[in-house]
Amino acid sequence: NEVHLDISHHGESTYDQARALRTHPWLGCTIYAYKILHDPNHLLDFTQASVRGMFFNPDNVMARAQPQLEEARQIWLKFYNRASEPGRAQVAEYLHALSCIANAVACLDGAPLTERRFLLHYKARTAAVGQPGLYAGLVGLLGGAEVTREDMAAWMKSWEETYGITSALPDVPAHLHPYRRMYHHMGIEALLVSETPQDALWPLLRTWTQMVGLLREGDPLMDVWTDACDQLNLLGEHFTNKVAALDAYLDTVEILFETWRGEHGL
Repeated sequence: NEVHLDISHHGESTYDQARALRTHPWLGCTIYAYKILHDPNHLLDFTQASVRGMFFNPDNVMARAQPQLEEARQIWLKFYNRASEPGRAQVAEYLHALSCIANAVACLDGAPLTERRFLLHYKARTAAVGQPGLYAGLVGLLGGAEVTREDMAAWMKSWEETYGITSALPDVPAHLHPYRRMYHHMGIEALLVSETPQDALWPLLRTWTQMVGLLREGDPLMDVWTDACDQLNLLGEHFTNKVAALDAYLDTVEILFETWRGEHGL
């Protein structure tokens, strides 16, 4: 139960414009690094060669990073103009904004971040672009200063229960499939006992929020998640402060992007 295989299938038309895939942050980075197992017609050989050509050209790097930063800014703008009470949908959207920002920064130095090691690898990426303080800033936006290792360990019981219920639903997303339970669980547990337990907050909160989004409104399983989000200041009146902090963080990253463009002649 510690091993599972993910298979993604799509048609050849995905590769019709091979050079254009250089600017796709996820598929482009995957093609750049993938291992070809079977390719009798050399379709993937040709595609990979096309993607690798000028892959790290500053124009292509910025084309992979900039749209993600712009998406995060658009989410902030919706929060800024919205007066409704924040709930699970807004928490999910807020986390998506943080994902976009972090991956925008990460793409200046490589591929987007993976879910389990999101914060762990983000720390290295921020250092690589000369802005190590962005790591602590993102942990702060998550509410990491308000939580301890013991808090997160206690939340795992509810996380487990919620996963057991939601993964059995007929419309459960593939990334929350029952066979992926140990993949998520073991990753979170490993980070909780590491020297930087706050790195566990991202995979824990992100998957938990996605699961809660599948529950019926008022389901008792939401109670512990709600308490956790209250503690992280992601709900209620404190959410306004998070939106303001998100704005300031975006400003910092936008300045980083302007500096990066200047240094690379864009």
